[in-house]
Amino acid sequence: MIRRAQAWMFGVACAAALVVGGASAAQPTFGPKKPREKPAEPAGGEKPEGGAPKPAAPPKPTNPGVTQPPPEWNQDDGERKAPSGDAKPGEWFCWKTADGLRYAWSLPAKFVKGEGYDLIVMLHPDKSDFRWGSANHMRGEDFFRPDCLTVSVDGMAANARRPEMRSFECSAANCVRFRDVLLEFSRQFPVRHIILYGSGGGGKFAAYFSAAFPALADGVLDHEGGIVDGGAVKTSVPMVFMHGAKDSITPMKVSLEAVKAYEDAGHKGVRGRLLRGYNDFPNENCAAECIDYLRAMRTDDPAEVVAIAERMLAPKAPDEFGYRAAPWCAGAVGALGRVNGTCPAMYKFEKEPSDDVKKKADALLEKIEAEGEANAANIRTLLKNSGMEKGDFVLDGGAWLGYLLAVRDDFRGVKSVEKLATELKLDAKIAEHAEQAADLWTTWTVSANDADKFNKAVELITKCYLAEGLPVDLLPRCRACMKKADELELDAASKNLYEFIQLWEQGMKDGQEAYEQRWRAWE
Repeated sequence: MIRRAQAWMFGVACAAALVVGGASAAQPTFGPKKPREKPAEPAGGEKPEGGAPKPAAPPKPTNPGVTQPPPEWNQDDGERKAPSGDAKPGEWFCWKTADGLRYAWSLPAKFVKGEGYDLIVMLHPDKSDFRWGSANHMRGEDFFRPDCLTVSVDGMAANARRPEMRSFECSAANCVRFRDVLLEFSRQFPVRHIILYGSGGGGKFAAYFSAAFPALADGVLDHEGGIVDGGAVKTSVPMVFMHGAKDSITPMKVSLEAVKAYEDAGHKGVRGRLLRGYNDFPNENCAAECIDYLRAMRTDDPAEVVAIAERMLAPKAPDEFGYRAAPWCAGAVGALGRVNGTCPAMYKFEKEPSDDVKKKADALLEKIEAEGEANAANIRTLLKNSGMEKGDFVLDGGAWLGYLLAVRDDFRGVKSVEKLATELKLDAKIAEHAEQAADLWTTWTVSANDADKFNKAVELITKCYLAEGLPVDLLPRCRACMKKADELELDAASKNLYEFIQLWEQGMKDGQEAYEQRWRAWE
């Protein structure tokens, strides 16, 4: 891995006990965002000099029939300013790369000249532009990763008719161009590590680029982007695939399949972060948490790993949509593995952590283990109530279903949960159900006939209910089909099997609510 200067100057070109069950707080309906305001400017506070220059008005068309290109800058874009250590920390500014790509950039909230910082490079989804980063990630001491440098850059591809709609196309030529962009950033900013954070097409490109130039990607967060066919390769770059379970644009199975592809390729540093009850919107809280995990896997300071793990485990306030995610114990355990030596060899420290740091890490792991054991006990109780304590699962609508799948994912690597999964032979059964789910998805994707989708869903649901990432519209579409059963000419046998769709939905809903009631009490 290329080591970056620890203190580059700007402008210098140098190298709880809760009973199972019960109702939980309602999840968001994802209406308009709640307004997010920065803390009030203190009286007499220093104001930034200058301001965002107003762009010149576009010239009036000489030929009214010709569409005029959009202006390069908008009036509400940040001030045009080249990267500088004299800029106001925690504010967004705008500039262009040497080859003409626009980008927004921001210093850490408590920036100190002479210190090195992790740089988060944001790659927007398709048909967006560099403004995606600043529009969805507020800066400042109380907002998105305030201890990091941030840059949000234009995609390299643009439609000739709609040049404002950019994209990151996965090609060798674009990888070389993006390499030069990152090298430019590394000369302009005091970079310690570079973390690529992409959404949609930007996420897919981030994963693709990390295989081509792993020395320039110290970590990759791919939000709902997936990967190109055959793109999973074994590298040392830690990766997280984050996805909302209620994403109706890009199904969650895209990220689940990406994780599996990397694991099958022998990659030891890939993880999934599933946001249950969340859709396709950006999520600052969870993205920051995933980026923290990537940083923990790269830092040379064991004490920093412990501090990051503590931050990951701390309960988070609801985001602007009122959404809260369960503490990501799996991520914290993976990071702390670097301190207690249980991580893959490529992520171990060159120097042994101190006894004090090890003691703090062990204390956190013990707390996670206790929570894992409590959740495992709840699952065993739920399974016993359904007569399935030996893992002979039957789709009965029991809350064990949603609870079990959520805990398996959030507590991956926790000994008590791993023991339970082994006893139930859970992973092998999930893999079998995932194969059946692929057949369901084929019909769901290819057929335009609702009757075909309904018949395939009721046929396979008893064989694929353990697979996460089933079509997000499975229940509502099947319910609608039942209402027009005569019109669709559904036979009696298929209509009788619809009950299993309802049992699947009930088991997932009740189980996740019971689990949420548990993790909301986490401290």
